[in-house]
Amino acid sequence: MATGTGTNIRKGQILVHEGDLWVVLDTDHRTQGNKRGYMQVVMKHLKTGRKDNHRFRSTDKVEFAFIETRELQYIYKDAVGLHFMDTTSFEQMPMDPDLAGEAEKFLKEGDLVEVRFHEDNPVGIDLPAVVELKVTGTEPGLKGDSVSNVLKPATLETGLALKVPNFINQGEMVRVDTRTGEFVERA
Repeated sequence: MATGTGTNIRKGQILVHEGDLWVVLDTDHRTQGNKRGYMQVVMKHLKTGRKDNHRFRSTDKVEFAFIETRELQYIYKDAVGLHFMDTTSFEQMPMDPDLAGEAEKFLKEGDLVEVRFHEDNPVGIDLPAVVELKVTGTEPGLKGDSVSNVLKPATLETGLALKVPNFINQGEMVRVDTRTGEFVERA
């Protein structure tokens, strides 16, 4: 494991704090007058999902977890969790849905995704910025509303609900931004 100081903390890193793994959600470097600076960090516990705000001084030692990334294929979801398969060894491994977080809404069977591991235990998923999903449910667009920027609700094949433009119909493929969960364009 690598160590650093409080000012080395960046968004998306995984820290070993108080013996547990925490993912950094947000950082804010603050300096008050002639006092020393510090990093105000919003972290999420990887096992429990609990969020916490913590202040790291510039002199505090911070331990960064060594994270390995492997490309795995998403197979299915059941009561145990999300199941992935290593495409080279065909080994299957389950992942707690809480560790996947928001990424679960964008996964469909057969997708190849980057899974992060800490000591051979999955700790998270890195999705591409944009994914293509099929629209499984939406109202037909009203003729004549194509001039304005009218949005309507739609449900995608993964169960994700979002707003799409009026010209999108059921059965079409759309591109969705995985960071915001918003419609990008027709595929």
